[in-house]
Amino acid sequence: MHLFYDPDITKETITYQLNETESRHVCKVLRMKEGDTIGLLNGNGLFAEAIVAEANPKRCTVEITGRKEQPAPSYSIHIAIAPTKMNDRMEWFIEKATELGNIAVSAMKQSKRLYLPKMNDLVKADAFIREHPNGFIAHCYDGDKQRLPDVFDGSSPILIGPEGDFSPEEAALAKKKRVKEITLGEKPVEDRNSRIICLYAGSDEVYNYLQRMVYQKTTDMRSIIVATVLLICGNVFSQYPYQLAVLKYNGGGDYYANPTSVPNLVKFCNEQLNMNISPDVPYVDVGSPDLFLYPFVHMTGHGNVVFSAQEAENLRTYLMGGGFLHIDDNYGMDQFIR
Repeated sequence: MHLFYDPDITKETITYQLNETESRHVCKVLRMKEGDTIGLLNGNGLFAEAIVAEANPKRCTVEITGRKEQPAPSYSIHIAIAPTKMNDRMEWFIEKATELGNIAVSAMKQSKRLYLPKMNDLVKADAFIREHPNGFIAHCYDGDKQRLPDVFDGSSPILIGPEGDFSPEEAALAKKKRVKEITLGEKPVEDRNSRIICLYAGSDEVYNYLQRMVYQKTTDMRSIIVATVLLICGNVFSQYPYQLAVLKYNGGGDYYANPTSVPNLVKFCNEQLNMNISPDVPYVDVGSPDLFLYPFVHMTGHGNVVFSAQEAENLRTYLMGGGFLHIDDNYGMDQFIR
């Protein structure tokens, strides 16, 4: 179902006219007709299912047929970050925050989460510290620091400094205001990675995964890569801590060319690495939003792999966002490998 955002939709809304941009998208881009179903989000916990009543590219009218309300989360995460010189890193962080539970408009259609985060204006670091005492701060100076998952209370702000770290004066002011010092590991972390670690604060298992991903080095690269990319799956599947998925596609080539490849990989990991990977191997469509449920996917192929434009764009978004794809046949996959 295609989803659209409009903050003016309420639980009392029965008939609604989309703005011209969304109307054009419905009628011209998606080529939807009268009677087709769409979903509407207001960014404040409301999802409405509707049918197209008038497919006009300038003023598309829909009739709401069902509603679902989601209670507000019991906690909120307030990240105070220093903007980088590269705008794409800020966009990347917002996208990752969306995937982890803080919702942005650009990703609500994919994640189906119903709450929109608030983006505040820029303020000076010292002013923010004075206005938000008793929060948390991550910096590289010496101090009595604690792991964020051990002290995070679900409501206090978390301060992430610029690439050159907070100034000594800012760190001293934070300490004076009783802002708690936290550690994200023994070594400096790239600014965008530190933000993601903070968003994952509530999960010890994922925190440990990030520690391995960012810091740990080993000569046994085969073992550490397999173990690391699988570890994040532990919060998704309850019976088994790990699970692999096979990438399915609808274009040229045979995605089922080597059906034993994943079972063999599972067997190797379980027997040689003492892991507990599920023997069930799900298939996930490369063009489906379900692809983003799996941090790690495996792909087999025979012949020239061909994706539709929608499949290619979905896979490109998945990979650029940090998804991990293992393939045993790269014929036709050069653009994605690069």
